[in-house]
Amino acid sequence: MVATLNAIGLGRGDHCLNVMPLFHINDLVAAVLASLSAGASVAFPVLTLRAFLPGF
Repeated sequence: MVATLNAIGLGRGDHCLNVMPLFHINDLVAAVLASLSAGASVAFPVLTLRAFLPGF
C-alpha cells in the first residue's frame, strides 16, 4: 500500500472515485486504503446492473 501511495503521489487534496467492487483486492489496496492513508477522500457511486445493461 505504501508503495502504491508513493508511486501515485497521493495527498490530502486528492479524490478517488471508486468504481471497482470492494471484494476486489486491487480496489482495496490501490484505491481505497492508499487514498485514505494519504488523507484523500474516496467516493463510492451507487452502481446497478440496469445502469450497465438497460432492459435487464
